[in-house]
Amino acid sequence: MNPKKAIKELRRVLKRNGKLVVSSCTINKNAVERIEQGLGIGDHFSISEHLQEWSYDELKKEIEKKGFEFIGSRGVVFNLGKGVFYLQRINKKLGLFIHKLSLSIKRFPRNSEFIVLSFKKKQNIL
Repeated sequence: MNPKKAIKELRRVLKRNGKLVVSSCTINKNAVERIEQGLGIGDHFSISEHLQEWSYDELKKEIEKKGFEFIGSRGVVFNLGKGVFYLQRINKKLGLFIHKLSLSIKRFPRNSEFIVLSFKKKQNIL
């Protein structure tokens, strides 16, 4: 399956004024992970199941190019960095607090590990 062709096909079959909601994983593509990789402290995960990995901006741009208008987005799991992982292992209460914090930060989808984007089908201009 070609993801770009799939987006085009979704637009074709979507009813007039229809909406498209896309959920995607942004592993290796969010801001914290790019900084950590640049500093040599991050791990790059190879995920063989993904035909394509997009960052938030790449996915948004690709869908807009295929005839959709962006409505909104939110992050699902916020990445607070690898250092937080070690803090969570040291103290369970701190770990639970950090986990709840990461789930509550929804205004920054560019740094979430999973994102949800909403679009509406653009009408053809005659």
